Amino acid sequence: MLVRTYPRPFTVLLLLPFSLALDAWHDGFGDPLALVLIAIGATPLARDTIIALRHRRYALDYLALLAIAAAVAAVELQVGAVIALMLASGKALEDYGVRRARNNLSLLTDRIPRTALVMGDGEVGVPLPVEEITVGSRVMVRHGEVLPLDGELQSDRALVDESSLTGEPYLLEKARGDEVRSGTVNLGPPLTLEVRREARDSTYRQILALVAAAQEGDAPMVRLADRYSLAFSALAITLAGTAWWWSGSLDRALAVLVVATPCPLILAVPIALMGGVNRAARDKIIVKRLAALEVLARVTYLMLDKTGTITVGRPELVRIEPAPGASVEPDRALALAAAVERHSLHPIAKALVDEAHARAFPILPVRDVVEIAGEGIQARVEGHLVRVHGEAAPYGEMRVACEVDRQPAATFVLEDRLKPDARRVFERIFALGIELAIATGDRRTAAERTLHELGLPLAIEAECTPARKLELIRAHQSAAHVVGMVGDGINDAPALAQADVGLVFTHEARTASSEAADIVLLGGDVQQVWQALSIARQTVRVATQGILLGIGLSVVAMLAAWAGFLPPLAGAILQEGIDVLVIVNALRATRGSAP
Repeated sequence: MLVRTYPRPFTVLLLLPFSLALDAWHDGFGDPLALVLIAIGATPLARDTIIALRHRRYALDYLALLAIAAAVAAVELQVGAVIALMLASGKALEDYGVRRARNNLSLLTDRIPRTALVMGDGEVGVPLPVEEITVGSRVMVRHGEVLPLDGELQSDRALVDESSLTGEPYLLEKARGDEVRSGTVNLGPPLTLEVRREARDSTYRQILALVAAAQEGDAPMVRLADRYSLAFSALAITLAGTAWWWSGSLDRALAVLVVATPCPLILAVPIALMGGVNRAARDKIIVKRLAALEVLARVTYLMLDKTGTITVGRPELVRIEPAPGASVEPDRALALAAAVERHSLHPIAKALVDEAHARAFPILPVRDVVEIAGEGIQARVEGHLVRVHGEAAPYGEMRVACEVDRQPAATFVLEDRLKPDARRVFERIFALGIELAIATGDRRTAAERTLHELGLPLAIEAECTPARKLELIRAHQSAAHVVGMVGDGINDAPALAQADVGLVFTHEARTASSEAADIVLLGGDVQQVWQALSIARQTVRVATQGILLGIGLSVVAMLAAWAGFLPPLAGAILQEGIDVLVIVNALRATRGSAP
């Protein structure tokens, strides 16, 4: 099971007034109250310790249990209560986080329709639950709806957006007999399909199953402080035991264990990570789980989706090619085409309209608009008959032809271009020694075009299905890589869930793909990938410094207690001072802004 660290510092802050109250009521009912709180906090810790020891897992929490017992024996009930409550509340938050991560498939499952219109002999659609629709049934899907099942197209033509499955930013024109897949969107007129797979075997349901399996298959993650726990615990127990044996005094051993209470080590990591989370949020980087920063700092292999991750994720006009002998200037052709395309919902239409707007072209009056899916759109603009339609093009670019009064005027070439600064960002990441690779649903020609523009020695895997991306990540995990995945769509969700840390580009805090990721990059700026890595590494450096500071000071205090220079009460006070120093150091993670 994946163990995640959550913000225990809040618990400590809430306990400060309580700690003062226990001091004031020490001779009254403060002691019984402290004992009750110790029992509440220590009982689940003791249970988990026994279970963990059976599986030969060791962590700082086990030393904390011994420290609680030492605090009770030394009548340092305030210290015992604080430790017990901090550990208990932190564990509860960790368990809650794990349960929540397991239940985050809701946005994925909610996207697929639960009912579909099944066509009868009278061509009247009857809504039926998707699970009840059998192979061979005819289903109608209206404009803008998600296809509920896999099937064969029965309509003459269809315009389908498959970006949720493949990541490709282009619409696909389908003809009668073509395969259409569940999870894709009908952006043309209503279409009819003949079901070829039942719901449980559909393409989209297979993606859901992959996400669920990837989340269930998460490997256990060792918390940062636990790496130092075994040596520190062994030293503390050895010093306490020898102090008791050498002096014959239990107080001497208790003094060692009191200053060995691992609060500095337990506090250093979550406070630093929380600081890193707050720092990241200023750059619109939402860290959903604190432990994700610790993992991101150790990433050695970063897999990148192409469309919407490295590229902008939508076609943009890159050039205008005048038709031979055309009497219409290129800018005039764009203005006429944009006037017509304002009346279309096609993404290419939006690209032309946006370019005309960017060039401050006036909006021209239009009448007699006619659009036929798969054949283009035409209208009369200022007395001219203007027709805009697609042309065959090399994969990775789109070509749109414009005719004026039935004569070729210009061809508009559109591509899904690299995001600004993409090359510089990935050069910096590559320089860190992180291996980079592109895994995309696009064809190899489009992937190689992007790779050529980046100019970096990245491995590429083209025409990747969600299952293939999952296989690639598992293969690199098996090769002892710490794997990160950067994506942006539903097709990336299984890989995002399987990766040791998943980062997703989105314009919303809660989307289907962001629910499968650990870190959400709001806005789509590729610079955020570098920022997230930098913040993670700096945060872990601060946390590690805090751990080493806490260990160093605690070891000095333990040696002083072992030698008899530090009684238990003074040791408890000194330990509080060490806690403060560690907290102040950890708060450095909140400072500054990402480079």
